[in-house]
Amino acid sequence: MMADYKEIFERALSEACEKTAFSDNDKLFGIVKERTANMEKKRFKMKKPVIIAASIAAAAALTASVGAVSFGLLSEMFTKYFGDSATKQLADEGYIYTAENFAEDNGSDGTDKLYPVMGETLEKGIFTAKILGIAGDTQDPMMLIDITVSDPEVTAANDVIGVYTQAIGTYEFENKRDSYAITYSKGVKDEEDPSLYHVSARVPPYWVTQGEEVVFDIVRIHTLANDESDTAHSDEELAEFGLNTEGTLVKHYVLDEEIADFGAVGMSYYDFFGMLKTYDVDMQFRFTLPENVLKEAPRSWYDLSEGLVYEADGTEFILTYGEFGAHSSVFSLSCGIREELEDYLKISGMERARKFAEQFVLTVDGTEYTPDLEQAFTTRDTKGWGDLMIENMCYLHLVFPPVDYENAQSITLSANGVSYEVKP
Repeated sequence: MMADYKEIFERALSEACEKTAFSDNDKLFGIVKERTANMEKKRFKMKKPVIIAASIAAAAALTASVGAVSFGLLSEMFTKYFGDSATKQLADEGYIYTAENFAEDNGSDGTDKLYPVMGETLEKGIFTAKILGIAGDTQDPMMLIDITVSDPEVTAANDVIGVYTQAIGTYEFENKRDSYAITYSKGVKDEEDPSLYHVSARVPPYWVTQGEEVVFDIVRIHTLANDESDTAHSDEELAEFGLNTEGTLVKHYVLDEEIADFGAVGMSYYDFFGMLKTYDVDMQFRFTLPENVLKEAPRSWYDLSEGLVYEADGTEFILTYGEFGAHSSVFSLSCGIREELEDYLKISGMERARKFAEQFVLTVDGTEYTPDLEQAFTTRDTKGWGDLMIENMCYLHLVFPPVDYENAQSITLSANGVSYEVKP
């Protein structure tokens, strides 16, 4: 039973703890806990719900894919357009699955599909989208998408577009999609075709590694507005991004990324959102991927009974979990179950996490690495996760640069004079 819960935790936490703003720690863990329940249900091979008839309308825009994109071109795109040398390296090693691979593995059975699959196109309004492939490891799978914009005024005004996507299982999408996070990615204009934008979107690893049908939904697209009439956003839309009509806000890290991508550094969240036009496109692709197309990122669980304790400012941090992917090295440490920690973490959890994080050092074969303070965060489990988690336990999550776990001779995590060999 313990092993099952560990697998559930690994997948759920890697999906939930993305750079997505949550109003409080309880909400984040509520999402993770709900996901773990859904994952347990999957063991019973639940029958997929019947797709509602209204979905047939979406198929009207489905057209056949024209031409195949070569493996070499897809691999080069990661560095050429996204500056992602880590995923390019994994792709070059063979951890890439293209639309052409999908077509070879899934010959047509002669039946009509209600939704496009990898390699086919879907059109909504001025946008046409096609999924080219997926590459990477089980920490950060990256989905490659091409989006064509048919409005020349929009393409002339936008070197980049903001793309929001969601990738989850079919059952989850059709029954409780609002419980799952939406991921932001930047669309970069092609060097040759000004109407074409390339997107590399991180997708939750659990949903693309199970050999079951995945829904990949391009939820919305942001562009710069042509005029003020384009920036009239609904209260619901503003609230989703932590904004309201009075201009108050909750810090939103997705908007931090988008502000930087649009070159609007220094602009307030509210003013930036006011210069955007939002297109709710809801472009759904549905397909099943093989289970072994991504590289397995090394993971380690540490025995809490060993007392791997780091103490800082009167709080004990116990090393619990580590993951070593191509993009980052991530550690989770439990940090107490005292009731006063609830307010302690919820009022200023990000600031506390950064303060604690800056005391840690990861040493790999003599080279020292410090954590990314912008990605440090704390969470608190208010319910308890059975055999694995402890009710009201708080966790500190640290993100370090990637390291070569497989070939490293020695890896230690240190804080305040205490060092533990995470790889002896």
